[in-house]
Amino acid sequence: MIKNVSGIHLLRHVLIWLVCQIIEVSNLYNTHAKCFAVDSNLGCTVRALNKVAVPGCMARGPCSSYTIKDQCITNASGLDCVWNTNSSLPEPACQDKSCTTAPTSTLTHNDCFNYYNTQSIKCTVYASPGANGGQPILRGCQQTAGCSTYIDIEQCKINDFGDPCGWNGKECNDKSCSTAPATSEFDDDAKCKAYFNNKCTVSSDGQGCIDIPEICELMNQKQCYYNSTGQLCYWTGTDCITKTCENAPEETATAEQYVIKCKIKICEDYVLTTDEQCSYALSTCTTNGINCVARGTCVQAQNKAGCVVSSTGQSCEWIPDVVDSQNVVTTAAYCTIKTCNTAPISLQTDVDCGKYFTNCTTKSGGGCVAKSSCSAASVNAACITALNGTICAWDYTLNKCRDKDCQDFIGTTHTICQTQRIRMYCWTKMVDVLEEACIEGTNGPCLWIEKFATSDGSKGACFAYTSCKSLAWNNDESCKLISNKCTTNGTNCIGITLCTETNVDGGCATGYDGSCIQSVPALNSSDPKICKPFKSCADAFYATHKDCQIANKKCTTDGTTGCIPLGACSTYQSQPGFESGVITSTGVCTWDMSKSVCRDQICSDLNGVTHSICNSQLSTCTSDGTKCLLKTNCSSYSTQIICSTAVGNDGICFWEVGSTTNNNTAKCRLLSCADIQNGTSISVCQAALPSCISNGNLFVSQRLNVQLTQLKQLVILVDQMDSAVADSGTCTLMNSCSSANNDQTACVAAQDRCSWSPASSSITSICTSHTCGTYNQVSGTCSRFFNWDKQSQQICSMINGICTATDPSTLKQSDCFNLSGYTDRQAITQRFAP
Repeated sequence: MIKNVSGIHLLRHVLIWLVCQIIEVSNLYNTHAKCFAVDSNLGCTVRALNKVAVPGCMARGPCSSYTIKDQCITNASGLDCVWNTNSSLPEPACQDKSCTTAPTSTLTHNDCFNYYNTQSIKCTVYASPGANGGQPILRGCQQTAGCSTYIDIEQCKINDFGDPCGWNGKECNDKSCSTAPATSEFDDDAKCKAYFNNKCTVSSDGQGCIDIPEICELMNQKQCYYNSTGQLCYWTGTDCITKTCENAPEETATAEQYVIKCKIKICEDYVLTTDEQCSYALSTCTTNGINCVARGTCVQAQNKAGCVVSSTGQSCEWIPDVVDSQNVVTTAAYCTIKTCNTAPISLQTDVDCGKYFTNCTTKSGGGCVAKSSCSAASVNAACITALNGTICAWDYTLNKCRDKDCQDFIGTTHTICQTQRIRMYCWTKMVDVLEEACIEGTNGPCLWIEKFATSDGSKGACFAYTSCKSLAWNNDESCKLISNKCTTNGTNCIGITLCTETNVDGGCATGYDGSCIQSVPALNSSDPKICKPFKSCADAFYATHKDCQIANKKCTTDGTTGCIPLGACSTYQSQPGFESGVITSTGVCTWDMSKSVCRDQICSDLNGVTHSICNSQLSTCTSDGTKCLLKTNCSSYSTQIICSTAVGNDGICFWEVGSTTNNNTAKCRLLSCADIQNGTSISVCQAALPSCISNGNLFVSQRLNVQLTQLKQLVILVDQMDSAVADSGTCTLMNSCSSANNDQTACVAAQDRCSWSPASSSITSICTSHTCGTYNQVSGTCSRFFNWDKQSQQICSMINGICTATDPSTLKQSDCFNLSGYTDRQAITQRFAP
């Protein structure tokens, strides 16, 4: 699929123009704010004529097309506009916002920078040369440029790349050590380092800055701190040298200090009392409570302060003294390797133990133990999760912990229940089950029967099902709810056969060879009934309507010789045939005593005090408030009671009282939107007449609103098309995950089959087909997913807590149906074993 980019943009603009144009032309829409508020996605603005706002809205355009300040907010692309009143213009005008549209009263870099800046454009103050070489004149703003082009210190802040500039007192250049003025402002090392990212030191003559030299030996006393590579320098009194152990002086400068020769530092050199302090001083050290010592095993730690971590990285735990009842120490305190078992008994929750050490949970009596299975948890507080991630639940009946199972979840659909369980699938129980959950139960596969009437009058129910025989129903009509391939044997449902092989206990209705009929050989015969293919009702010999209906639902009786086809009530010549109740009108026939004929019921035969009662009996009827009458147009109803109760062929009726507008003649007519009272909300409006909406005060036709909505939907559709345009200006059908390597939106849209990996410093972005692991991360389930063309599925299952690709042939019986995604469900519903 290829499309023209500019064509789509033009189509979108035309649609927005149409939508904005049809907004009501009134003072309700006479400002930009009011027009824009109609729909911020459309972003209409107010109309203007002769540089004055007028009622109505229009689509946004270029900033330069706006003629009044109220329009001058944003252009058609949503970018800012500015109403420019600078004196350099012949008259105020609307312009695209830029550095040059800033007021001429803007006099500082910061004000210009805050006025307008984007990712690629920054502003600074504009300066023009002063008269006769005088001070530059600052007014308005300009776009940043090269540092060397700036003529005033107020401009000299950043260049067009965003890098800093430096003013040396006379001119502006890219900031460096040499741009620091040679004044007392920069007369020592600290001031120069602060000037430019610690890259400078004071110059040799004591004012201004220079780059830090590469070696200490090139520095004077004011510069002698460290060289450009970061090595420390040392002033000997006459020279600056690079500080090393080998060139350290024999004595320190004062008599009060010890004479210490430089040496390799060791832990014992530091008198520190905490593990953190010693480790910071020298990474291989801990403390013995007095000074630092070399870190060893946990057992070698001599003090609680040093009992933190061993030299191999094992966590340590200090076990305090054990004392008897006389407060005599029976076991001295010691340091040991930290495990779940070393936790104090004060820890009594799964969270506390988890924080204490990895994979721990609490135990009876307090303290911690290593976490394993749910069944190993000894107290409710530990019954949270197992080591492999299985969620646990406390069984209050058995007073023990177990794996959390389906009955522990709350869910109204199969999908909701599935997503609450890791590594297995749950479904709602068979009682009061919904269609979404009717997939499998504890008693096997399920079947949702849509037309089954429940005890509360609703339709649809779930049944355990493997074949027609699964349901014990004793009539053909019920069994046909399962499938047209099922019938009954009088006890339960069975699969159909040939008519001649079908039972006469309720199953003689349909066979593989078509409709069936059952009968005795002759009228009033006592011989056994037989079932055979249906050819005509005349093949059945019964004198009552009931028996002919049992023979075949298409038949009634002539009352004399046998069965005849069902027909209109008026075609029956005898009362037994009339009793058939054939549904050609109400489903009930009436014997007309005055004419001695059978006829269909008509409206006048029916009773009903409301339209719905009468209309539910016969679709051509309505009510006059007492009984039913034939429905006609509203204008034919002559009284207010009939008009208020009945419904016309042309719709809902309304009684218009006499007034000057209708020559004082009351009449019944079709209800209109304007007739509805208190029409301040759409819900009230449409409850009375679905074709109406509310304008906040009264009901109006939906037609204009529908047009507006449809145009908005077209704009959204065009936006969606536009978002699919690639950099090349064409849109290409995505035929694999890799087609979207450079399009995250497209890849994520197909996340049921594809996985998105964003670009990094070492790899480019990529859209690839899912693995079990990536599908598990996206969906939260470990089951199965389709390949790109949805012609095959990858089966996944949890193995040791990891979602792993699985060969379906290796699945156990308990997993096969679940993990295969119920792909055999359709086949099951088509199996109708005889």
